Formats: sequence, structure tokens, C-alpha cells
Amino acid sequence: MFEDTGVKAYKGQAGNLITSSKLFTAALRIHSVEARHAAEIRRLRGVKEWDGGAFDQPLSKEEVLAMVSPFIRGNAAMRT
Repeated sequence: MFEDTGVKAYKGQAGNLITSSKLFTAALRIHSVEARHAAEIRRLRGVKEWDGGAFDQPLSKEEVLAMVSPFIRGNAAMRT
């Protein structure tokens, strides 16, 4: 889940980074690594590494936080 979320999070924020070529380049490099990690994890789990789709669905900051918040230390959901 985390690797796929990372891919979608970087893609979702790419438009916000385009004003800085250094930040944009760094984000694209990290996006590429996250995508390879996601594919390898799927392969290790015995599922298809790639779904055949040409485009990942980008996520907004709010969507990313909603997905990962149960795993963030101090989150109320983790204490129940």
C-alpha cells in the first residue's frame, strides 16, 4: 500500500513542483523509484507487477493523508 500511495502522491503533487526545476526533477526521480518498488512488492506477493494501465491515478494531499493516517504514530485510530 505504501509504495503505491507514494507513486500516486508524487504524481498528485507534480503540478505544485513544476515552478522549481530542481524540485520537479527530484520528485520525478523519487516517483520512478517508488513505481519500481511497488512493482517489485507486487511480484514478491505473487500478483501481477503492472495492471497494464498507462496512467496511475494521482492523489491529493488530503487523499494521501487519509490513506496513511492509521499508520502514523500518535494517531487516535492506532490507540483504540
